Amino acid sequence: MVVVAVIAILAVVVVPSWMKQASQAKGTSEVTALFNEIASKEQRYYSDNNAYVDTTGTPCPGSPSSSQQDASCFLASPWSTLSIAPPESAKVSGSYVPVARCSYKVKTGLSTANPNTGLPSPFTLPTSPATSWYWIYAKCDMDGNGTYSQYLQSSLDSTIQKDKEGE
Repeated sequence: MVVVAVIAILAVVVVPSWMKQASQAKGTSEVTALFNEIASKEQRYYSDNNAYVDTTGTPCPGSPSSSQQDASCFLASPWSTLSIAPPESAKVSGSYVPVARCSYKVKTGLSTANPNTGLPSPFTLPTSPATSWYWIYAKCDMDGNGTYSQYLQSSLDSTIQKDKEGE
């Protein structure tokens, strides 16, 4: 009886912690891969065109999901300008399409623009950049509970900032 009680107490403590870590790992792996892809394509586009590609009006996919969803939007404008190749794909209606769980967008600006304008809370960036800039934002709901994890990376700071990761 004591053994059963100890196992029950451990399960109550360990299972939620394990679920949170699994959710964090899913979010971090997808976001890191796509942020790296988007950042490298933005830099390549900038060196060819002296401008970054802004996608804030077209988040891809439109909303986050706890399961993989069709992310063919990466193949449509304005995302197609960057030639994004999401790291995951799945078979949908007989053909493979890119998939993602998180929703992504990219905002760009000139050195005269404040990168914090339109930046989701609680993130902040330097207010007087020396050059043109971009930031990449991801919104995720890995466990489907309606609480969103947020991630941000920018040309001004390559560190991935995180908010409510795994919640």
